[in-house]
Amino acid sequence: MKRSLIVLSLLAVHTVAVAQELSVEDVLPPSQVWHGIEYRAGGVGLEEREAMQAVSHDYSLMLSFARKGGTAYAADTEVTIRDARGRVVLDVVAEGPWLLVRLPAGQYRVTARSTDGTEAVTQRVTVRAKGLARQVMQVREAPAG
Repeated sequence: MKRSLIVLSLLAVHTVAVAQELSVEDVLPPSQVWHGIEYRAGGVGLEEREAMQAVSHDYSLMLSFARKGGTAYAADTEVTIRDARGRVVLDVVAEGPWLLVRLPAGQYRVTARSTDGTEAVTQRVTVRAKGLARQVMQVREAPAG
């Protein structure tokens, strides 16, 4: 009897662990590829941000977009990343406030623009061979309509 309870307890723990893994995958934005560079754009809502945080160790760069002059996140941000030679290595629209990118180690210039294209901000970022580089970029919110 005692052995059966132990087995059932272990089975329950395993089931919960598997369910938690599945829940991360259920809310995780899809992985996409642009000219050989893998990225995930999202972070809309707490569950999606937690899921992206859970897989962030698989990426080398995490960009967060915030509204200029405020504390709110910004979404639908046009993002261009250039390598040290000025070549565009990623050019996408981040639908959410977070963008995870898998880049090789190096120096990059990241430009973020509101989708109306009226204002751009550019920052330099260093991606190391190990670890996650994090950069917050403040962009103007595109006008509604």
